[in-house]
Amino acid sequence: MPTSNSLKLELSIWDPIGVARTFSTYDAYKALAHPRTLVFICLCILLMAVADPANHSANLGPQLVFLLWSAITCVFLATKILTHWVFAHFQKHILPLRIPLPVLTFASLFPVVALSENLAWLLSKQTFVSHFWQQFTILFIIAFLLEVLFFLFVLPTLGIEIRQQAKENAPAEPEEPSPLPAQSEDAALIIGTDRISIADIVCIEAKEHHVSVHLQDGLISTRARMKDIVAQTDTDQGIQPHRSWWVPRHMAKETVKVPGRHVLRLTNGRDIPLSRNRVKEVTEWLTETAQNTARTPTPFQSEKNHLASAPRNDEARDAVSRKPEESLPSQ
Repeated sequence: MPTSNSLKLELSIWDPIGVARTFSTYDAYKALAHPRTLVFICLCILLMAVADPANHSANLGPQLVFLLWSAITCVFLATKILTHWVFAHFQKHILPLRIPLPVLTFASLFPVVALSENLAWLLSKQTFVSHFWQQFTILFIIAFLLEVLFFLFVLPTLGIEIRQQAKENAPAEPEEPSPLPAQSEDAALIIGTDRISIADIVCIEAKEHHVSVHLQDGLISTRARMKDIVAQTDTDQGIQPHRSWWVPRHMAKETVKVPGRHVLRLTNGRDIPLSRNRVKEVTEWLTETAQNTARTPTPFQSEKNHLASAPRNDEARDAVSRKPEESLPSQ
């Protein structure tokens, strides 16, 4: 069974619409329990019961068909979550390879189809004729199409709600000093239909007509253009190390040369691709913004400089005590 530590395992996938995503198994559980997801699942069950692609209605009544498809859907979701957990362990301990989601769906369908065939056989009083691979192919195509609908229309609105709810429920943590100033809470970007604070952004990745916004506590994927996002920012707020990436200033740490290429290393240790023709620009930008930060005095530094420029008490006292002696006439 998954433990509390296992729930924090991250799974990297390619979703059905070709967007790279990384999320924890706990995020998957939260998304599954979201009311909007539950409504989508109920609609899928109703659609499958009415369409009945496996033709169970030839041997079963309408009520049994609906119960059978409800059971098939629940078993599929449970198997899918378990498959996500197993592949997350595989990526962490064996091979960190991003996996296409249809591969997970393919692996999850074997026990589901086997169970549905046996249930139909039992409920029909052994009159149902099994066609395993035919049913498997049909269910795989249907599952793939439904996942495309989910990632296109349900998840883009679901992710931001989960992220905000997690942020509201999170316990307050003491603030730690940072070498770089945090972005203002008012500084935000309009990405798709979402307004996202720059302070919450780790980086933004563009892929065709979609962007993936990597956040401190999740991931948002939506339909948007990188140039429209960059047009909302100033130079001191972030930079594009690569035409497909944008990094906010508070996350940028240094440029590093690794075998065969340059990367922009973030404060969390992640490496972002860095174009060869932008290495000098990004390096100078890091230096310039760091100097601007150093030249901006904090209230404590201003007070310290004021005290340093003021004469010390003992020096002032010596000057006052020497003044009368110097004014006396010589004998």
